[in-house]
Amino acid sequence: MDEARRKIETVRQNNKTTLSLSHLDLTYLPPKLFLLSNLQVLYLGNNRLTSLPLAVQNWTALQVLYLHNNQLTSLPPEVSNWTALQVLSLSDNQLTSLPPEVSNWTALRVLFLSFNRLASLPSAVQNWTALQELYINSSVRLPVEVAYWRSVERIGERNQKTDQWIFHVNVCEIGRFLRSRVFSLRFPQYYEKLRDLWTE
Repeated sequence: MDEARRKIETVRQNNKTTLSLSHLDLTYLPPKLFLLSNLQVLYLGNNRLTSLPLAVQNWTALQVLYLHNNQLTSLPPEVSNWTALQVLSLSDNQLTSLPPEVSNWTALRVLFLSFNRLASLPSAVQNWTALQELYINSSVRLPVEVAYWRSVERIGERNQKTDQWIFHVNVCEIGRFLRSRVFSLRFPQYYEKLRDLWTE
């Protein structure tokens, strides 16, 4: 924690916009972190965070946030203030759902969500109209609102059974992928069998 405080103070004194607190074994975030109003890029990956405090509402200028390889089980409603966020990594956590407030992430371009416990994404994702890249587990079901995603250029899905990645990088592949995920939400009893046919 002393190392984290030192880095925070250095950023504050020099009015920097980037801060790395990765690999510090943090179990909570120092309060002074939320006083850095100019912070735009924040690295918090590879720690032991299990939750985020309500003070994350102060991250209104943040554009890039890495929270991968932690132990987060949920996100607080205050993430609604992350309206400037463009790149977000939440991979390798214990998330089981995303709050409705993620609808405010209208600037989001790249999202890493793989290696979580998500079964589906909320309908609030319809507001992610700037989204260009998404990385998720192959079992995650997408709502019909993904039809609003007109800017997607790359989707990576991780197969939990084989631990392999499949990447969809053109309009036809992405369209087929999104339709299959919507189908899985409507007809989960048929999805697994049909998915094997689609991916052969």
